[in-house]
Amino acid sequence: MTRFNSALGFGVILAACLGGAFQLSIWIVAAAAAALVLVALSQHQSHYGRYAGQGNVAAQSLLLAGSTLNALTASAVAFALGRAIAWLWGI
Repeated sequence: MTRFNSALGFGVILAACLGGAFQLSIWIVAAAAAALVLVALSQHQSHYGRYAGQGNVAAQSLLLAGSTLNALTASAVAFALGRAIAWLWGI
């Protein structure tokens, strides 16, 4: 399952990059970030379960916020690099 999640994350980042390269809407960044957050949630299930068992809501919220910021950054950078690659190639 870990290999599938990693491949799915790579595919989502690739889709954001191609969206930038082919001048798609900026909303693809939000869609890619949401998909990456779902991948991160599935990979961090054990951590969420441990924090829930301890009743540590703050740690769960920080883990979710960190995953969201990481996903948003990765998808925005991929989109911007896709635009840059398209500009260099003259697409």
